[in-house]
Amino acid sequence: MFKLAAAFLIFVFFAAGNGPSAFAAKRLALVIGNSNYKLISPLTNPKNDAELMAATLEDVGFEVITAIDANRRDMSRAVKKFGKKLRLAGKDAVGLFFYAGHGVQASGSNFLIPIGAEIEDQSDLTLETLSASDILSQMESAGNALNLVILDACRNNPFKGRVRAASRGLARINAASGSLVAFAAAPGQVAADGTGKNSPYTKALTAAMKKPGLAIEQVFKLTRLGVEKQTNGQQTPWEESSLKGDFSFLPSEKIAKANVAPVRQSARAATSPGQIAALEVAYWNSIQSSNNAEVFEAYLKRFPKGTFTELATIKLNRLKSKVAKLSPPEQPRSAVVEQAPERQTNTGGLFANRRELVSAIQSELNRHRCNAGRVDGAWGLKSTRAVARFAKYANLSLTPDPSDDLYNSLKGRKQQACPLTCGSRYEIKNNACKLKTCTNDKVLSQSGKCINSITGFDGAYQVSAIRTVNQKLACLPTYNMDLVVTNGKAKHKIFFGPWLNARVKNGSLHMSSAPTDSGGRWVGIFRLSNSRGKNTSGVFKWAGDSKKCEYKVSIVKR
Repeated sequence: MFKLAAAFLIFVFFAAGNGPSAFAAKRLALVIGNSNYKLISPLTNPKNDAELMAATLEDVGFEVITAIDANRRDMSRAVKKFGKKLRLAGKDAVGLFFYAGHGVQASGSNFLIPIGAEIEDQSDLTLETLSASDILSQMESAGNALNLVILDACRNNPFKGRVRAASRGLARINAASGSLVAFAAAPGQVAADGTGKNSPYTKALTAAMKKPGLAIEQVFKLTRLGVEKQTNGQQTPWEESSLKGDFSFLPSEKIAKANVAPVRQSARAATSPGQIAALEVAYWNSIQSSNNAEVFEAYLKRFPKGTFTELATIKLNRLKSKVAKLSPPEQPRSAVVEQAPERQTNTGGLFANRRELVSAIQSELNRHRCNAGRVDGAWGLKSTRAVARFAKYANLSLTPDPSDDLYNSLKGRKQQACPLTCGSRYEIKNNACKLKTCTNDKVLSQSGKCINSITGFDGAYQVSAIRTVNQKLACLPTYNMDLVVTNGKAKHKIFFGPWLNARVKNGSLHMSSAPTDSGGRWVGIFRLSNSRGKNTSGVFKWAGDSKKCEYKVSIVKR
């Protein structure tokens, strides 16, 4: 299966340059993935792509806001929340927006399609979708150091024939000074959807983002190689760049060590508690991904009672343990044979690697109903919060870092620790979350309420009319017509009269024509059924002037 090239990234530097200090800046991200479309073709990968991107960003130090299968209201609220956080984060903050789902280009502009968008023609785009330029404006208004926007958006044109100005792919965006624009493939070309659970572009990009020390240009070079390999050369990502500064998703070990000296000097100059706390956070952000024991020793020496002291000690002990295992002391052969092997409490004990350990812990956290999310082997903010919930309800003191000890604590407790909680659209039945149900004429809203159905009456109907009153107006004795209801809007044309406006409201179809010069017009209210073959009725009449013509109408859903 193929999809139109859709992903592009806009990477804008608002500062003159970015050095190592950018690694200690606050990182904020908004990730949206729309798959479960109702009125246009659904997509398989965007939800998975968004979840993979969110987990990756958390792993490289981003605070992530996530929205899956979001309607226009949810998307707008998420963008507004993201923009507010970005403005409060300060001028050194890094902002990132990622979107996966349907998108379309029309008249040179790019539009992101929410779940439930009703697009009948091009004029609906601005009312039913979000413009990529509006999201960019929201981020730019924060005035922060740098912003990234990644769109994996136009699998195909879902409105073919309805949006006349729509073009293949998304509109090209020229890279302004200090920016980088990247597409999954050249604008207008076809990009492979992939055979796995993620698109080739998102899969390759997230893998490259986790490589320590890679500059942003190298990340995209590595992404291009990965995509070409996955697609056998059928797809080549494309970029335009006018970058002037440097940025890495993960700093290299050399950069982490280099950051220690300036932060230490600043810490000596700090006097107020607020300044010291801010410097400690900056210090910790600059070293937390390092595998060099010296930088953690330096942190503990400078901040012996700091916020991250416990985490730094654990990381330092783990790094020293790895060094010890690489260079074990010589022992007499007999001593080695006679000694029982010690039980390991790090990632090398019960499991072959860290990913297996994390997956096992996530699985146990979900068994305890502590909501660790998808079992993917990636340790992020959601997993950390799940450990905190488990510790709270199990009345234990635990370090929120994957280890054999944590796994043993989870595995050793047979009774589920966390209370069962369900979303607003679910209710607890038989100790499980079950989706709420509504009567036939109502649907379940995003807030979990049963509301009057709009789409419940969608379908084709056969309308038959018999004249009941005839006064001064040439009214046909009988007539038949077809009626099609789509998303609560009805379309038909009576062959002897004008077009009729129609809408569904509270289980009834309301129809009317524009008034004539004499003030008369056709009006009618018919009951509808969302059950196939069921007969309902109503009255259709000419009203508004001295003439009168009335029909009894029978409607049957096909």
